Amino acid sequence: MNLKQLFIYSIRNPQAVMPFIISLPNYFKLYMRLLRDSRVSIWLKAIFWAMVIYVISPLDFLPDYLIPVFGWTDDVIIFVAVARFFIKSCPQDVVMEHVAELSANE
Repeated sequence: MNLKQLFIYSIRNPQAVMPFIISLPNYFKLYMRLLRDSRVSIWLKAIFWAMVIYVISPLDFLPDYLIPVFGWTDDVIIFVAVARFFIKSCPQDVVMEHVAELSANE
């Protein structure tokens, strides 16, 4: 499902967005665990941190002050794309190990 489809789906089914919003703290914990794990490539970590710096940086492809609403879209698109790339590129056994540990702690 691409970003446009996800947006349309969430508008038509707002109750479907709540589980994602509720699970955001767990996603944050998972990313922090993976960033501290020595089995994850330093290059993946560098790409992730570059995305974080880009998102918080005032420099954008679409400046926020020129196009207020659309200026945030590049931040959202880059954030989602890099976050998905990071998880998919991490060793899956490492990801599943951290997911299992997070699930056991709940």
